[in-house]
Amino acid sequence: MLVAFTTGGAQQQDNSFSGFEPGMRVRVNAPRHQKEKFTGTIVSMRSDSVVIDTVDQRRVDRRFFPDPVLVDSYRLVTLPTAYVDSVDISLGQSRTRGMFRAGRNAALIGGTIAGLAYVSGYNQISFRNFAEGFRSGVKIGAVVGLSIGFTYGEEKWRSVGRLRPGLLAKN
Repeated sequence: MLVAFTTGGAQQQDNSFSGFEPGMRVRVNAPRHQKEKFTGTIVSMRSDSVVIDTVDQRRVDRRFFPDPVLVDSYRLVTLPTAYVDSVDISLGQSRTRGMFRAGRNAALIGGTIAGLAYVSGYNQISFRNFAEGFRSGVKIGAVVGLSIGFTYGEEKWRSVGRLRPGLLAKN
C-alpha cells in the first residue's frame, strides 16, 4: 500500500483518511484529544471523523491472562480528523523482535534476582559472588523470556508521518 502526501497550498484541501481503509490497524496521535496514542482498528471513516476500535482482539482471545471484553461505548473512539496529528500503520506481529526484547529483559531481571539471592547467603559480600549468581540467572531468564516473546510477539509499525491536508488514495 502506498500512501502519498501533497503539499500544494492553493487548492481546496481537507484532513481526511482517504488513504486508509476500514479494517486497517493504526496508531493515531491526537494530542488535542488525549496525550497517549490511540491504537486500534479503523471501523468507519467520514470526511470529518474516523471511528477506531481500540480493543486488540488478539489480546482478548489469548489463552492465559486475556484482556476483558469492553462494551462498545468504551471501546469505540470517534476522532475528528482535524485533531489527528500523525498516523502509524501496523505491519503485523514479529515473533523474532518479541523474542529478542522479552529475552533481553527477562535475562537482565533473572540475572539480577539470582545474583542478589546468591550474595545473600554469604557473610562476605563480593562482586564475584554476585557474578556467579547473575550468570545462572541470565541463562534461566533468557530461556523463559525467549519462549514468552515467541508466544506474544511484538507489533511492527511504519510511520506515515504527520497527517497533512490532501492525503491521497492508495496504490
